[in-house]
Amino acid sequence: MHWNSRLVVLLGGLAAGSALGQPAQIKASPDQFIVPDALPIEPQPDPVWRAPEIDDADQLRTHPPFDQIEPMRMPHQAEDIVLNVGPGMPLVHDGADGKIVAFPLYPTLTTETTTGPGHRSMIGQADEGGDIGPWAEGFGTMNTVSNVGGDPWRRNVKVVMRFVDQTGADRFFSCSGTMADPETVLLAGHCIYARTAEGPDIFDWAEEFWVYPGWDGNGTTFSNSAIIETHGFGYGTQAGAFTGWTQNGNFDWDLGVLRVNRAVGQLTGWYGWASDGGCGDVQSYTHYNPGYPGEDCDNGGPLHNGRDMYTWSGSIDSCPGNQLQINTAAGCFTAMWGGQSGSGVYHFRDGDRHVWGAASNSNRSTSGRYAQMWNNFRDFMIDFENETRGTALDLQAMRARYVESTVTAGQSLTGDSYVIANPTNNNPINRTYSVRHYLSDNTTISTFDTLLRSETFTWDFPAVGTVTVNIGGTSYPIPLNTPSGTYYAGVYLDYSDSTTGNNDSSLWDAHRVVVNGVADIRPTAVQASASTAITGGPVNMNITYQNFGGDPSNAVTADFRLSTNDFISTIDTELGTSSYSGLSGNGSSTRQRTVTIPAGTAPGTYYLGVIVTSSDDVNTGNNQMAISFPITVDSPADVVANSITTPVQAVVRGNTALTTISYSNTGTQSSGLVTADYRLSTNSTITTGDVPLGSAALSSLAGGDSSSYNRQVTIPAGTAPGSYYLGVIMTSVNDSSQSTAAIPSPIQVTIGRLCADQNEDGAVTPGDFNAWILNFNRGSLLADVNQDGNVAPGDFNAWILAFNSGSNGPLCTP
Repeated sequence: MHWNSRLVVLLGGLAAGSALGQPAQIKASPDQFIVPDALPIEPQPDPVWRAPEIDDADQLRTHPPFDQIEPMRMPHQAEDIVLNVGPGMPLVHDGADGKIVAFPLYPTLTTETTTGPGHRSMIGQADEGGDIGPWAEGFGTMNTVSNVGGDPWRRNVKVVMRFVDQTGADRFFSCSGTMADPETVLLAGHCIYARTAEGPDIFDWAEEFWVYPGWDGNGTTFSNSAIIETHGFGYGTQAGAFTGWTQNGNFDWDLGVLRVNRAVGQLTGWYGWASDGGCGDVQSYTHYNPGYPGEDCDNGGPLHNGRDMYTWSGSIDSCPGNQLQINTAAGCFTAMWGGQSGSGVYHFRDGDRHVWGAASNSNRSTSGRYAQMWNNFRDFMIDFENETRGTALDLQAMRARYVESTVTAGQSLTGDSYVIANPTNNNPINRTYSVRHYLSDNTTISTFDTLLRSETFTWDFPAVGTVTVNIGGTSYPIPLNTPSGTYYAGVYLDYSDSTTGNNDSSLWDAHRVVVNGVADIRPTAVQASASTAITGGPVNMNITYQNFGGDPSNAVTADFRLSTNDFISTIDTELGTSSYSGLSGNGSSTRQRTVTIPAGTAPGTYYLGVIVTSSDDVNTGNNQMAISFPITVDSPADVVANSITTPVQAVVRGNTALTTISYSNTGTQSSGLVTADYRLSTNSTITTGDVPLGSAALSSLAGGDSSSYNRQVTIPAGTAPGSYYLGVIMTSVNDSSQSTAAIPSPIQVTIGRLCADQNEDGAVTPGDFNAWILNFNRGSLLADVNQDGNVAPGDFNAWILAFNSGSNGPLCTP
């Protein structure tokens, strides 16, 4: 009898003080943000055997839901068997192309004396649970395994196979099996090559396989949740079995192996083997047999649904041919049933577990049998495993896990660990590896996804070695603009090995996380239509704001402010608010608003700005923005009529009076064109309702400037005699208000002539002096300017005084 003695360090070597089988663990360098170029590797030969690589979940072939897959019918012991036929030679079939390769170099004797290297099992992780039992005799009653993800249960697998029957129809069945290597599964030959089944006969190889280590029966196929499938799955199309089964249907040789494209065995561990033992030796051990029975054993009842793992244990009762028989009793939990096919029967030796055979056939009542491993199958299996491993380095990123299952956008995932496996026989040199963490909206992690962070680790991988990289406490920020939804976080190993399609931790190896999206409203641009403004005047503003969050925001409020600095806050002068509809995630909007500089604002330099918010804004510290450059605020033009004067006390209606106005611009803004509107009023309050005497257009006044203006105004001829005020109303283009002024004392409007008007032309001019001399020489009373009844030299002085003062003197008698 041969059994394994070879030690394989699954986990990348053992540090001092480490126990055998404990994960080698290292700490990544999380502060390494720059991803260096991928390190070159030595030229490697192409692998002889590799399972199909699945780079994308969309490329993955799927099978029907588990509840629609019937268990592979476990053959009855009396059927389909050719006795006294040797194992023949192994064949390897590839369902991807239909090719079959024969290996005649293996012996075909029914008994052998060949010895070979041992093959010790590896647990992959810390042992999480022992075996149930043992029982002294027989296998007794099956027990449900509750912790299928613990060791050693996770080394047992549920297998789904796709066959094509002789009618050309796809036929899906399920079996059980055991991990024999990182990417190799040991199971029954009839799970690989089906001779007969319920319905049309098959007599052909399975085209595809799906392997679920430690499957827990919950959820749906290919789910990412860590509580489903416990360790994910592997997919393959290549499997091997001996012609003693495929051609002759001899249950003695009902063993087979298949390869998968994912080194799941380096997460679960695998069993060792034992081969070609004598019956007495076999019977000296207690054996254990976990599996997934799925055949209806209670006439349509709920038992054996194919979702539960059961185990039982006991002694081998007999060894017919190359089979190990247990005596059973009829019953759901006391006999072998379909779905258990291929499940390994193992024993303990020196504290390790060794598979001696796989469940093969049963009569459902008194007996069940396991095909025992024979030496040349063992040799073929070892070669099959080595060819599966290959000699070219092919690292795989696996089981990336983080602490949180729910995270808010803008916050961080906390790292836990990830696994990098080397399932090959290549032994690379010690080197530093770069790893990138990504967030994906599907279970496929790729470099097109959102990069969260980069880091490095240094490790010396042995052949078939694994390292667990601890990233506990490291933060992986989720971008603020991530919308709400279900995402998958994982790693990408930035290393150019022989196959880069498995450098990402996709599918089950990605971590499922629900992201709660947020809204984060921020202004991104604020502009004013002019660089100057006036107190009380309008200014046009343009604002652009954006939702930097990934989720839609509630309604947006824009609060416009005037500040003496470029930091806008609620203590600044409010110019008004506007309400707008919410923004979609990552959306932006541009709005225009006319604001008014409050009256009374002191002239100076100011900043216009805005505070943009929404009720669901997660960060109100980034909601303000001011214009890039300040505006100058001036007080408005304010033209003031300071005074209006006239030198006359009386005017004959229809005649003119000289007026002088004084005015100024008390504002800081230029006045623009000034208009002086002259009026004749019966009181000192001048309004637009008074008699118009004409207007004058005057030049603009700069802020703070003053000026005066002289103008003759004509008293309308129809004006009734009496006392009147001359007045003016001042306006300007840049001053919307009016300013008025009136002469200090009224003038008299008469219907007679003025004494100083000697030539009676209606105006007092130098020509009147000559007329006065003429009248004086004649002694005419017209020369009596002072109206004292005499024509004397004193009238000369009166005329000069009247002329100089513009008063025209008293009214003369006609």
